[in-house]
Amino acid sequence: MPRAEPSVPLILVTGFARATSGPADPSGDLLALIAAGPPRSVEVRTQLLPADPDGALLKAVEAMDRLLPDAVIALGFGEGHGQLLIERVALNLHDRTGGGGKGEPIDAAGPAAYFSTLPVDIMVERVRSGDVPAAVSTSAGTEIGNSLFYALLHYVALRGQETWFQRRPPAGLVSRIGFIRVPSAADRRARVRAREVTVSLPLDTTLRGVNLAIESAAAYLAAEAANPVIPS
Repeated sequence: MPRAEPSVPLILVTGFARATSGPADPSGDLLALIAAGPPRSVEVRTQLLPADPDGALLKAVEAMDRLLPDAVIALGFGEGHGQLLIERVALNLHDRTGGGGKGEPIDAAGPAAYFSTLPVDIMVERVRSGDVPAAVSTSAGTEIGNSLFYALLHYVALRGQETWFQRRPPAGLVSRIGFIRVPSAADRRARVRAREVTVSLPLDTTLRGVNLAIESAAAYLAAEAANPVIPS
């Protein structure tokens, strides 16, 4: 589908499908809700990703190649946290054992870390302005969320030219990349019964926070497009 209005930023939002085991990741559930009522002044596309690192990267990169978005905001699970965590750093480390092993590099030839290319602090302040708890995080973990975050930043940095990605680069791919971990979703009575007031949020509250983060990123992209930096 062609872009509705080229002057409006296009942001691709991804989330993970629920795994067959482990805690329920609400990031995939948010995608349909975002698509049904996206923020204004931004074109939003969504992509559900499989709950495995290699499959998630392949699906996300396919969507990026097809859409050439101005930005990608990947959603993942922030287990044990009662707020949105907007990540600043992606580490070149994936622990496929779920925390029990030493881990391994995502790409042995890649840099040790990448920083988010979206305005992390501005996004956090915007989310908080909507009475949604949020914080900057400097640790996206070493499992699937961090792996996707790092790999997408690496893909854009290399423009797909490395054989690590095994694909040709799309022209003009300069997408900015960000990652947000979202808390468990529970209704208020369930949260009180389980004494999880500090480690979960109602899904509608999380949705409001994610939409505010998207709005903030879109405003940043629009301002950047209106005032491009001219190389000296």
